[in-house]
Amino acid sequence: MAVSENTNWMIYHYLLLGKDPLGLEYRFLYHGVACLFHTSQFSDITTCNVVVKGLLECIANPKSITITKNGKNDILKLLSGVKHTDKIEGFLELLNRIALVNVK
Repeated sequence: MAVSENTNWMIYHYLLLGKDPLGLEYRFLYHGVACLFHTSQFSDITTCNVVVKGLLECIANPKSITITKNGKNDILKLLSGVKHTDKIEGFLELLNRIALVNVK
């Protein structure tokens, strides 16, 4: 609950001020990967596949995305905890694309 409220709060922060301290790209990637992580914990492979497909569509050019080094590390740590990666379509491609994201 606290995570979703934080997300809502940051969306309103961005809408009101036109900026996001951590960056919209980071938030998009982090929350997408968090969704994948949590969904994988209860073995919903169908939903995991949909989440990965959506993330891959939005990360078509990972070199055009820049996030903080700590943010990238947080996302990669979360990805490392995803279960059933051998059953999730496109998981390795997602991991590769996120690894190619630029850091500042």
